[in-house]
Amino acid sequence: DNVAVMIHTEAAAYAEMLCGAGASSKSGKVLILTVGKNLGAVVYEDGQKVRGFDVSHLTWQWELELTELQKRFSFSEISPPPPENGSEPGEGWVSWTESLGKMVGKISQHAGDPGQVIIMP
Repeated sequence: DNVAVMIHTEAAAYAEMLCGAGASSKSGKVLILTVGKNLGAVVYEDGQKVRGFDVSHLTWQWELELTELQKRFSFSEISPPPPENGSEPGEGWVSWTESLGKMVGKISQHAGDPGQVIIMP
């Protein structure tokens, strides 16, 4: 029996490329991100995982920013509570999404501006 060992971000990326949002992307680059206390990132190019893609020099910034946002807006989860249907988002949610957006932009640029970005928890 063959056994594959991989971290959760790699497993999630593999599943997305096999039967999820990236399944139709057999050419070009796809960046798959997992968002949690840290950010995980995997790049596929032309349907194959890019080996050696390292963004640890960027993801530690996310950890610091997330910790600061948690303190500033008094939440302990991965994100502040999202807005209720029909209500305006709070300052904590807006700050968190802006911070995440900037980080996704940096990682995307490092990945060579992929044609598709998939973000998952």
